[in-house]
Amino acid sequence: MKSPSIAISVPNTRATVLITLLVLLFTLPGLIGHDPWKQDEAYVFGIVWHMVQSNDYIVPVLANEPFMEKPPLYYYVAALSLHTFSRWLPPHDAARLATGFFMLVTLLCIGLAGRELWDAARGRMAVLLLLGSAGLIDHAHEMITDMALLTGFAVGIYGLALTRRLWLSGGLLVGTGVGMGFLAKGLIAPGVLGISALLLPLVARDWRHRNYTAALLLAAVATLPWLLIWPVLLYERSPELFKIWLWDNNFGRYLGFAHLGAERSNWSDYLEILVWQAWPTGLLSIIGVWQGRWIGLASGATRLLLVLIGVLLLVLDAAAVERDLYSLPVLLPLALLGAPAVTRLPALLDRGLTACSILLFTMSAVFVWSVWLYIVIYNVPPAWHQLDGRLPLDFHLHFAGLPFTVALALSLGWLVALWQLRATTVRAVSAWTLGLTLLWGLLATLWLPWIDAAKSYRSMISDLQYALPSQYTCIASLQFGECERGMLDYLTGIVTHRLEKEPDANCDLLLIRKGRRERANPAPGSQWQPIWEGGRP
Repeated sequence: MKSPSIAISVPNTRATVLITLLVLLFTLPGLIGHDPWKQDEAYVFGIVWHMVQSNDYIVPVLANEPFMEKPPLYYYVAALSLHTFSRWLPPHDAARLATGFFMLVTLLCIGLAGRELWDAARGRMAVLLLLGSAGLIDHAHEMITDMALLTGFAVGIYGLALTRRLWLSGGLLVGTGVGMGFLAKGLIAPGVLGISALLLPLVARDWRHRNYTAALLLAAVATLPWLLIWPVLLYERSPELFKIWLWDNNFGRYLGFAHLGAERSNWSDYLEILVWQAWPTGLLSIIGVWQGRWIGLASGATRLLLVLIGVLLLVLDAAAVERDLYSLPVLLPLALLGAPAVTRLPALLDRGLTACSILLFTMSAVFVWSVWLYIVIYNVPPAWHQLDGRLPLDFHLHFAGLPFTVALALSLGWLVALWQLRATTVRAVSAWTLGLTLLWGLLATLWLPWIDAAKSYRSMISDLQYALPSQYTCIASLQFGECERGMLDYLTGIVTHRLEKEPDANCDLLLIRKGRRERANPAPGSQWQPIWEGGRP
């Protein structure tokens, strides 16, 4: 008689180490080494900078004016990061590390949610798909409040997945995710996660149990500190600022009676955005649903994710304003929904996607290296009309050993990965995500000073400061943007008197923003004499 055998299940340590390494290679490059960039970074850091300088953590302020568009969660974490790391990094780089923190928490929660909904292997595939989403990679390295919102959604989704098994932990996580989303960007996260949580028992039997009701009650309790502490403190400070934040910047922005963003053009805008933003995640999610259309649609995991996607799209579609940034949370349930299909792609599609990814990113890497080498040799970029207007053609690159070493290591790692891809069952998605990470890493090392020269305000503001007279009373401004005001305050300490707010300001200098997007370029009048004009490269 055979002796009984004992089977011990252990996690795939090698796969976990590799996915962790990929997460770090994806997340870290681009977080440091450049100034705050237009469009959002400049004003977000302006708020963080004022918060740190003034020690006022109740009212977000930009260039001495309250700026009530978003709650302060991202600003708090960025300010803490600035305090912690500014002894080694410039203040703006230290603050931007907050984005890396939020991104790591997001990826961790999506991996855990995938493990809870499917299994550990599919949890890793969900992380791989999310990393490979084309629309995420640039935003995942920006100093923007949407990264805190994305983390709130990720925590909330993991909590919802957990409530069918562990109602106590799940309820706490749902409440925490809702609260984080609220304190990051207002009512969008409470609305979407709240509606989804209430719909779940109606569509999936896994959530039709008494403990789920207890989990929702616990989630409501866990959400309360996030919903109450800062708003109450804000209201005590200024009921008017509270109204501007809650009414104008939440309901007004969403419903359209307080226009603060790009107007919607048609109902299909976000579907069109997601075609490229969710590539190839969206394709894999469709394949996953199709492959399991009989069994899969009956599973609680699939129904949870479809509910989240449906509610998110309906809420986004009902909004009066649009921006591709707003659809980032949809990538989370899409990645989880597509995870089971990663290892079950049709052979022809698998080979085609793998070959296209390898060809695309190898050629892109060669191009980035070639242009960088040209600049190093000739000390100027190639005079191509495709680059003119996007990157400065008078740029002079100074060779730096560390970025070159990192870029070389990434490129050699890509060659090793190509050799190893033949032995994996997830070739298509791995080739795409690794290639995207390689391309971003090369741009964030070899080309970063060049891109920074185009997107930074430093050279413009330095030129402006040099042109100022030695003595003046104050500077008035007209149509001066949020980014410019934030960077002027950070780099020079100059705060202008905006004529939109102070029409009677009696200053002897006037700064006017003139741009093609302005409805009208204001004329300063015959009493003014121009002394300077400039802009970003």
